[in-house]
Amino acid sequence: MLRFRFSRTGKRLAAVALVLLTAVPVRAQWLRVTEEGLRESVEALCSPELEGRAAGSRGDTLAARWIRDRLASYRGMRLLYEDGIGPFAEEGRGETVRSFNVAGWLEGNDPVLRDEVIVVGAHYDHMGRQGEGYDAEVLYGADDNASGTALTLELAAELARNRRELRRSVLVVLFGGEEAGLLGSRHFCENPPLPQGKRIAGMFNFDMVGRLTTERGLLLLGADTACGPWAFLREIPPPLSELAPVHYERETRAASDYLSFLRKGIPALCFNTGIHADYHKAADRPEKINYYGMRLIADHASAVLEKLVREGAPLTPDGKAQEKR
Repeated sequence: MLRFRFSRTGKRLAAVALVLLTAVPVRAQWLRVTEEGLRESVEALCSPELEGRAAGSRGDTLAARWIRDRLASYRGMRLLYEDGIGPFAEEGRGETVRSFNVAGWLEGNDPVLRDEVIVVGAHYDHMGRQGEGYDAEVLYGADDNASGTALTLELAAELARNRRELRRSVLVVLFGGEEAGLLGSRHFCENPPLPQGKRIAGMFNFDMVGRLTTERGLLLLGADTACGPWAFLREIPPPLSELAPVHYERETRAASDYLSFLRKGIPALCFNTGIHADYHKAADRPEKINYYGMRLIADHASAVLEKLVREGAPLTPDGKAQEKR
C-alpha cells in the first residue's frame, strides 16, 4: 500500500479533504476486484513448482492448466480450444518455441453488439531459471507478468458474474511465449478461436501492473493509436487520481502482446506501471507487488470495460456506431 508522511499542517489538510470527499457520492465499481484475490493469484503463479513459467517448460504446462482450471470455475464462462488450452509452436529468435494459449468466452446479450468481441488478456509466461546447477535462481516474474495474469483472471471472474449485463462479447485469453517474442498473441491473431460471425473490436492487455508509484502512475500505451478510437478514455476519471495518475501514451514500441493486435489493425491498449530495477531478475517477487495499486488499476479498467461491454459505447475510428450487418 502507498503510504505518506504528513506534517501537522498536512494532517489538518488531510482531515478537511476527508470530510469533503465523504460528502461526495462515490460511484460504485461495476467489477469489484479485491486485493486478497489479486494476492492469491500472484502467489500461486509464483509458486516454486512453476519454476518461473518459461515457455516449453514443465512449469509452463502447469501454469496453463492452473489458469484453465480457474477459467473453468467461473460460472457461465465457456472454455475455447480443446479443453480450454490451445497448444502452439512458433518460430521465435532462431528456434521453435512450444507453449499454450488459454481462453474463455462470455457471449454478449445485445443482438447486434454481441458480434463485436472485446479481448481481455495478458501473458502468463516468464523467464524460468537463470544460471546453472545449484547456483540457478528462479525468476518468479511477480510483476512480469503474474501481476497482469492475476488482474486479468480477477476481472474475468467479475465479468462472468455480471455476464447477463454484457452487451458485447468478451474473450479472456492468457498468452504463452511472450518473452520469446510475443509468440502466443501472434499465433492467436493469426488463428483467432472465435465463434462464427464474430470479430475482435478491441483488446485490453495487462502487462507489469504491479509496481504503481505516485511518480509514474498508470501508463496506457497505445491510447492514441488507430485514429483515436479510445477518445472516450479521457472522459473516465481515474479512481483516487492523486494516487494513480493516468498517462495516455502514443508509444507503441514497448514489447507486449497488444502489438500483435495493433499489427492486425485492431485497437489495443496496454495497461502498465513501468520498468523497475527488478525487471527480469530474481528479485521480482510477490512481496514487492503493490496490491493496493493493482486494485486501483482494476477499478479503472472496470470503468473502461463498463463503457464498452455494458453500455455499448462505439469503438470505431470516427466514433460512430457500427452499422447493423
